[in-house]
Amino acid sequence: MMISHIAFIGCIITIASIPTVTCSIWCYSCVSTQPGCGDDGVDWWLHSSITCPKDDDMCVKVIERRDGEALITRDCLSNLIGIKTNIPGDTFEGCRPAAPQKKLANYVENSVIQFDLQRKHWTNTTYCFCQLEHWCNSSSSMIPTILLIPISLAFYLLIMF
Repeated sequence: MMISHIAFIGCIITIASIPTVTCSIWCYSCVSTQPGCGDDGVDWWLHSSITCPKDDDMCVKVIERRDGEALITRDCLSNLIGIKTNIPGDTFEGCRPAAPQKKLANYVENSVIQFDLQRKHWTNTTYCFCQLEHWCNSSSSMIPTILLIPISLAFYLLIMF
């Protein structure tokens, strides 16, 4: 009888922990200058996913192009908000061009071109947003997490009877 109570408590703890695991979206966080993070996707052997810090967060893929070279950045939107100044106001599902920055660094005198204070190095910047599935760059589902409930229930019933 004691074993069935322990199994029941284990099932309750397992079921109670599921919302904390699945409430935030999981995204890849990498830059295309790193191996395994290119235009064709992410090598999941090299880059693990991160859990976005906010519950209503989304994954972002930023594609910056100039003269045939491209820089691709993948991360959570909440992580990029403090870094990128040209995020479009419309962050719904899909891709759109970056917001124009006409007033960025107007009153700054700088002779070092590499600082790129006006952010003019990249001529074409596109933001792609997604939040309907984990790892937006490679389709995945929540089936392993959803299967945890019937498996823990079956385990409880097996020990109980």
